[in-house]
Amino acid sequence: MILDATQSELLQRCDRCEEERVLKLADLVLGLDHPQGGQGLDPNIVRLPPCPCGSVEFLNRTWDRYPVPTDEAGNALPLHAAAQAALDHRRRVNAVADRLRELGRISPGNAKRVAAETVRPPDLAALAEEFDQPSTGTSPVVNRNAKEKTQ
Repeated sequence: MILDATQSELLQRCDRCEEERVLKLADLVLGLDHPQGGQGLDPNIVRLPPCPCGSVEFLNRTWDRYPVPTDEAGNALPLHAAAQAALDHRRRVNAVADRLRELGRISPGNAKRVAAETVRPPDLAALAEEFDQPSTGTSPVVNRNAKEKTQ
């Protein structure tokens, strides 16, 4: 689970041992390549370094819209705490992946696929709207405490 993210690092809690650790984005890569040939397997995966407990976790960038309930007028309704946590995690994962893309931290086998992308994940566009920012350019990175964009 990604608990927090900035423009240069993220705070991760291991699902196995529940230890929290800070990972630098400079040590991560967007995209998963085949280990025996460099062919791009998936441009949406970020493999995290192994936890000291031995667990290896992956982040998966998502391209669908998170289902947010609305009232009859179309206004968003408050989310249950677990649903809000899931939405925040998705946004953090997508923001981290977007930031890795901006930094050029892309696996060689997925570089062309990622470079050809013309849109961002829908939740990042929605997050940019919350901050009155265009949906291109610097990634808004979600902070679990302040929910603010960091530069």
